Amino acid sequence: MLKNKIKRLAKESTIFFQCDIQARHLEKVYHFDSVVTVAIMMAKMASILKIPLIISEHNRAVFGGTIQPIPEYYPPGVSIFDKLSFSMITKEAKKLLENYPERKSAVLYGVDTHVCVKQTAHDLLALGYDVYIPVDGVSSLRTGDRSGALVMLEETGVIITSAESIAFEMVRDASNPDFKAILPILKMDRSNQITHL
Repeated sequence: MLKNKIKRLAKESTIFFQCDIQARHLEKVYHFDSVVTVAIMMAKMASILKIPLIISEHNRAVFGGTIQPIPEYYPPGVSIFDKLSFSMITKEAKKLLENYPERKSAVLYGVDTHVCVKQTAHDLLALGYDVYIPVDGVSSLRTGDRSGALVMLEETGVIITSAESIAFEMVRDASNPDFKAILPILKMDRSNQITHL
């Protein structure tokens, strides 16, 4: 819930965080296809708008790598790391963040909302980041875990939004050349989209 100031996303001050969207989750996570679609949208947007993209894979040896076709859309220079901690904010991630001291807005998406996403969001808030979570880009095995986590995250200061809202916020104006560049992303089929908390 916004209490004091309006927070705005800008491509120059934002980092994208993709959390554990791995093959093992395919058959189990609620509306996993919506999460995959958002991840593809964000990867494409990161490439066009030159936004750093940091990707975690939780215990890759057990859960596998990021599900295809998401990696096909990664921009050059993407940072991918394996982790065992639930939060993405490991020592390795903190080292990566040192490369972007001017970027203090974090767009976070992935699974599971109530575990890795929630703990990452709280660690980012503790580091002084404004955290944005697209409601259509996060999920869990059970809908109650997902919904409860989103309510808690909003109450702790995370901004709950949508992938499309993030895209429009990044370009701000139809006359911006970036708007024409991201228009095909906005026209992607999202009939599988999660539309609720």
